[in-house]
Amino acid sequence: MGLRAPGLGLPLRETRRQGRIKPLAISNGASDTRTDRSRFRLDFDWNGTFDPSPWLTVPAAIDGLGEMLPGGWPSVIANNRQLMLNAREMLAAALHTDIQAPDEMTGPIGQPPAAGRSVAAA
Repeated sequence: MGLRAPGLGLPLRETRRQGRIKPLAISNGASDTRTDRSRFRLDFDWNGTFDPSPWLTVPAAIDGLGEMLPGGWPSVIANNRQLMLNAREMLAAALHTDIQAPDEMTGPIGQPPAAGRSVAAA
């Protein structure tokens, strides 16, 4: 389960590489000749028609996601954690690695060591 509102993404790129990035759809900024902003900002700041619906729907999406499982958000969080633990075990088995920490010591994100490395060898 995940939550993402289209339109809420922020294009971030280190300054020295911004000149190589262009939006998939251009709009007002493409012909803007202003010099008070970078070309990157002009291309990405106003891309098409403003649509406030992502911001307006986020509260309902949060409520809806919490209603997807009996037990509400605590169940969603527990389910996501179990999915992460299962994925961590599958990754560790596929990479032939050991799991770094016991389940009790992991939060919402788990990561096996690099491929071919065991905890004993580290």
